[in-house]
Amino acid sequence: MSPFANAGQFLVATAFGLAILVVLLRVWLQAAGANYYNPICQVLHRLTQPLIGPLRRVLPPLGRVETAGVVLAWLLALAKVAAMAGLAGGLPPFAALAVWALADLLSLLLWLAFWALLAGVLLSWFPVDNRNPAVPLVYQMTGPLLAPIRRLLPEMPIDLSPMIAILAVQLARILVVEPLHQLAGRMVLG
Repeated sequence: MSPFANAGQFLVATAFGLAILVVLLRVWLQAAGANYYNPICQVLHRLTQPLIGPLRRVLPPLGRVETAGVVLAWLLALAKVAAMAGLAGGLPPFAALAVWALADLLSLLLWLAFWALLAGVLLSWFPVDNRNPAVPLVYQMTGPLLAPIRRLLPEMPIDLSPMIAILAVQLARILVVEPLHQLAGRMVLG
């Protein structure tokens, strides 16, 4: 592939990846019950509302899960993989693109979970300014992931739930995302 095609793929992956990340953060924080008036939540809402708002009329939320945001994230992932495939020289069947987009979306979500969990661990080790708007959001994002693990673990002087959650995230990448990528690859080959 030419250097220009490589540069194009890099730019497409970066632009779409950032857009998907913003949508996923909004969906996750809303599902976690994050403070809507947190400045970071406000920015995420303002950035995503022009696209999620109209979709929300057709796809109402399911409880705290913003269905329109999930669909928007998948559509962005679909556009990303289609653009990447086009820059590589060909467009695979739609079903392969759909599975590939789902795999990429889950991969990004798990990557986000990994870094949120790691940030939560680091925040617990060092003194931080709790007035920073990101601090409560990290705990609100990771709380729902850690709560079921904490219920299962016995009382211990050290909280092992983040380590177990990080292991679970990595296992999900191996057991869910990689098979989806392989399935998409098999669908491309026919």
